[in-house]
Amino acid sequence: MKKGLKWLLGILLFLGIIVAVLYVIRQNQIKTFNAKFIPAQYETQQSILAYAHEKSIPGEILVAKDTAGYATVRHLFSPGTIFILDAKMKIVDINYGNYKGSCYFDIAKYICDDFNFTKSKYTHAITDTSFITDLTSSTQFITDFTWEKAQGYDYIVCFCWAKWMITSYTNEGAVQQISDCIRKNTKRKILLVSVNSDCVTPWFPSTVELPASR
Repeated sequence: MKKGLKWLLGILLFLGIIVAVLYVIRQNQIKTFNAKFIPAQYETQQSILAYAHEKSIPGEILVAKDTAGYATVRHLFSPGTIFILDAKMKIVDINYGNYKGSCYFDIAKYICDDFNFTKSKYTHAITDTSFITDLTSSTQFITDFTWEKAQGYDYIVCFCWAKWMITSYTNEGAVQQISDCIRKNTKRKILLVSVNSDCVTPWFPSTVELPASR
């Protein structure tokens, strides 16, 4: 009887340790998740500009210009997307896995290697004109810039972000690395653009429920 009791207590102790370990793991997962995301909010052009300034998010800022534009931005230019355009507005690389585009960190490396994309396996299967039309017709600059001013650049680097997805404008330092390399590259004329996909009033009224952000 005593031997059986000892076995039972041992099993209960073992199970207690497992539960405690699983609890700690779960709490760490929650902390990690919360470090990457914040609740989505209703934004204005001013709040986006202020946040970009506060967090030192580089680049000329694009936002959706209306509800239809937001649907396009959310579909094609979701937070975490990055793509490079050449002087002819052709896609050089994009981190779309289904088109064998390079990962974010490889794109950063290619940019810092004087835009050497020879190792990229991007298939160029995306129709460039349609892609660019979707971008330019669905968005508007909220910084002092226009697409007309974008002529004459050797490359345009576009990264996509949202306030609610912290990693989309940090990416473990990759965004700042890209910005620094562009600034230091004096041989080429390079434009850095950030495409924001937050819900911006007045086209997204506060009476409408925010879409799921995660």
